[in-house]
Amino acid sequence: MTELVTNGTFSAGLTGWEVTGALSYEVVAGKLEVVVPGGLALTDVTVSQLFPLPDSGIYATSWRASASAENTIRADLSTVVRSFLTRPTEQSFSFITGVAGPVPGSALVFNLGGAVEDYTFTLDNVSTIYTSDTANFWTDNPVTVADPVMLHMNQLAAGNRITITRTVDGVQTTVGVFTADAAGEVHYPDYLYPFGADVLYTVYDGSSSVEMATEFIRTPDASVPWLRDTFVPELLNAPTSIVDITGRARGGRVTVYRVVAEKYPVTLGDIRQASEGTMTVLCYNHADRDRVIATLSSGYPCSLRVPSACRTVIDDMLFTPLDITETRFGTNGACTLDIDFVEVLATDLPQYVAVSYATQTANAATNNILYQELTSRFAGLNYGALYLSPDGINPS
Repeated sequence: MTELVTNGTFSAGLTGWEVTGALSYEVVAGKLEVVVPGGLALTDVTVSQLFPLPDSGIYATSWRASASAENTIRADLSTVVRSFLTRPTEQSFSFITGVAGPVPGSALVFNLGGAVEDYTFTLDNVSTIYTSDTANFWTDNPVTVADPVMLHMNQLAAGNRITITRTVDGVQTTVGVFTADAAGEVHYPDYLYPFGADVLYTVYDGSSSVEMATEFIRTPDASVPWLRDTFVPELLNAPTSIVDITGRARGGRVTVYRVVAEKYPVTLGDIRQASEGTMTVLCYNHADRDRVIATLSSGYPCSLRVPSACRTVIDDMLFTPLDITETRFGTNGACTLDIDFVEVLATDLPQYVAVSYATQTANAATNNILYQELTSRFAGLNYGALYLSPDGINPS
């Protein structure tokens, strides 16, 4: 990896940087402080640095910043333009840029205008790191939102374990931990990527500490929200229309502990991250209803993914569905489904890879079993038992 920003910590003053449109600016205690006049357009006040993007690949930009009054700034690098809300409390920010070839005249630009009144913007620890593409990790990008991002890794030793993560808006989550097959390869369909997002996939070794490869993609956007089961997303999924969603309540719990010389236990309030609520979706006919209910019925958490334009109303969510209440309208099967849910974290999802459909089909054929006959072998069990079966045709 190669650092492209010169003097990102401002230890050498303003060397390498250009500031335009500000009332004043100076480096104070190793941070750049810019007094931004109010009443100007967003691009009228800038902090920038020129540097070439040397080749195709992934460029990760990060910095720390604060503002004396809450304000939205914009960061530009090559064709990527991203907005960020800055507050009086210093925060870390980051975004990813992917380019298909060298960009000799590129610049990292922070656009600071657009505020109603004057404010002070503080900037520090600016970095843009270039990571070249690695030949042994690649993706097949989805054509539509119904398709997965296919992740491929080869040139591994048979039995090697790797961890693949997904980073969006600076938040990194684990896609899964995988074991290379006899050919030294891993192939996995990621159905749970966010819509219309810049996604950085990273491969780590079995210890999850050594970075092996990266791949950057822009995922397709959707016109409607989608529900997907997290365990068998290729089979259980449904596009849907959200009519309403209640305010998600985050319940509190109390941790009790004892202190020496205190007669009674001391309590400490602790707020759960998991929220609870009810989501109402609209189904136009029986087929729509049955597909949504089937998607929610495996017994495993589900994923709600929403178009990027809708995220001001509701964000992507992993949740466990609870009770479903149906209210019917008319005579053609139209209805609403009120879905009670409890939100779960990505770390709550089981980190394993189920037996594939191809393996099940091959094993069924070898044993002269029709794939459709497998349901009777797993009578009384759920999809989890079917897909965690070592051979896919017999309960484990």
